[in-house]
Amino acid sequence: LTSFCRRSIAMASSHREAWDGFYTRFGVKFYKDRHWLRREVLEIMPDSVRASPRTWCPPLDAPEEGRRHVQAADVPPRAEELAGKMVGLEAGCGCGSAAFPLLRANENLFLLACDFSSEAISLLKSRDEYAAQLCVAI
Repeated sequence: LTSFCRRSIAMASSHREAWDGFYTRFGVKFYKDRHWLRREVLEIMPDSVRASPRTWCPPLDAPEEGRRHVQAADVPPRAEELAGKMVGLEAGCGCGSAAFPLLRANENLFLLACDFSSEAISLLKSRDEYAAQLCVAI
């Protein structure tokens, strides 16, 4: 490996440790849910939300059999199961403060959520709304 690659790997490791420490200390309480995203990304919102983006969206009612945090590994749904859905990637998802407000507002949305911090992913997966048919976090 070049010296640049070695430095990049070392820096990535220290950033991961720093973010893991942050989420260990603050958990899901530091970042508030980003409900305002419904007003900012109207392109992915259904007509009812576009017409009234400030309307409250209730928490997701994830069925127990769809919950992924109780299973050992996350496996995204098959392509056939996602047919007709809007599929998105959230890079740097943290503990879900953007993902869940978007999923609440658009029942036709599926998210693949990823983060540098394994602690953040664990927190996201522990939320009651996290379910396989809605979101897979890696």
